[in-house]
Amino acid sequence: MNSLVVTDTDRATLAVVTAKRDLEPAGMEPAAQCAATMIGGYPDLKVQDPAVFVRHLAALLSEYPQWLLERAWIEIPRTIPKYKLDIAGIKEWLESQMSEKRYAYGMARAEQKMAQRMEAERLHQIQVAKDEAAFKEWENDHPGGTMRQFLGFDAYTQPQEDF
Repeated sequence: MNSLVVTDTDRATLAVVTAKRDLEPAGMEPAAQCAATMIGGYPDLKVQDPAVFVRHLAALLSEYPQWLLERAWIEIPRTIPKYKLDIAGIKEWLESQMSEKRYAYGMARAEQKMAQRMEAERLHQIQVAKDEAAFKEWENDHPGGTMRQFLGFDAYTQPQEDF
């Protein structure tokens, strides 16, 4: 029976992929729907051109992930009064919501890099142990040989016996 071995590097990579997915922009179509729904939460909003405002809002929202759009169309009308409703105010609210996810992604990347370094160090230690064992074996067959000769930097010459 085969067993699946999941390393710390695998776990860290999965955490990075998951955290990165939380940062991916939703795109223009969901953002346009969110903008229209959000503006619907302000029935007596006075803007010069509502269609232009919705397009600008959709352009802004398209830079943010789907999970945040789903939260924004509900929470923004509840938290931002209509006299403060502008693109800059909405962007400020969106950025405040994103900071935790960006931090989580940064931490996941740092953990992934640390796991990769630890795995590389472990593999290096294994290779060093194998090289030391191989050198000891070579040294038994080549009396008086040096590490430089083992590595091929210097030619090995059989020691001459004195008579």
